[in-house]
Amino acid sequence: MKAFAMTLQRAVKYNYLKILRVRGTVHALSLGAALGIFFGLTPTMPLHTVLIIVTAMLTRSSAITGILSSWIVCNPFTYIPIYYLCLQLGNKLTPYELSWQRIKELVAHFTNHDSFITSLKEVANIGFEAIVILMVGGIVLGLPIAIVSYYLFYIFFNKLEKIKHERRQLNKEKRQNTLPR
Repeated sequence: MKAFAMTLQRAVKYNYLKILRVRGTVHALSLGAALGIFFGLTPTMPLHTVLIIVTAMLTRSSAITGILSSWIVCNPFTYIPIYYLCLQLGNKLTPYELSWQRIKELVAHFTNHDSFITSLKEVANIGFEAIVILMVGGIVLGLPIAIVSYYLFYIFFNKLEKIKHERRQLNKEKRQNTLPR
């Protein structure tokens, strides 16, 4: 258990450092992160990266922060709760009904590292009603969280930008002070 905690801690620190080093405007970075969180909370598992890249290109936001935040939100520890919440919300908000057992079978295909084509065939096999249930649930779950996360990431990246600017100013002053006169 201790080794698992160390691995998880290293993974979190690694992704945090990657986010710190990403370049772009505060708006582009924040929007990219919000898009990643939104798609990470929707049941579009085999398509997260593609959807994030395409949407980031259309919105001129950061695909890298989108992919990183999607991985943070949707990972082997969180897919099951995400799909369960999408199912519950979709069952309540649509006239259709889908069982949890069918969702578990679908998620098993993704976690068993089946090929991309096999995953898409499985998604197609669950039917239109199931897709509607999961997508409605995912949108209702992901949209408010993505909106809030945009503002939180905006504050985070804005503070980070101020820190970087202060460091550049300090380094500039140090260089000027060390020049011979």
